[in-house]
Amino acid sequence: MATTSALFIYSLSAWFFCVAVLACLAARRQMHFRMNWWAFAFLNVGFTIATISIGKMFRSTAVEWVGSAMTILLVVTYLAVGFQHARAVVRKDILWEGKDENTYWGERNRKSEKLIQRAVDAEALNARP
Repeated sequence: MATTSALFIYSLSAWFFCVAVLACLAARRQMHFRMNWWAFAFLNVGFTIATISIGKMFRSTAVEWVGSAMTILLVVTYLAVGFQHARAVVRKDILWEGKDENTYWGERNRKSEKLIQRAVDAEALNARP
């Protein structure tokens, strides 16, 4: 029963992986590096380990080779994402004011302006005779 459940969950995750790959390939022209690209590498580690474990469980050399190929692709993915990350930092596409994760700067400035305006308005109300 445990093996059947494990294979069902693995098959479901393989389906989601395929859908995610197709979605990324369809949108590849519009994709620019963002910090969440690291999910391409980190989340697939468990999938790769599960593939190798299933190969060992069924004593299947073919599945173990698929797991080894997935490991190589995972290393390539880490290197590619790391390169894109360094490139984005150098080009100031990320980790820079107003870019990527720091997009809240404009919102923060608007909040500061509102607070200052409220203080000025309150002071004006108090200054009335």
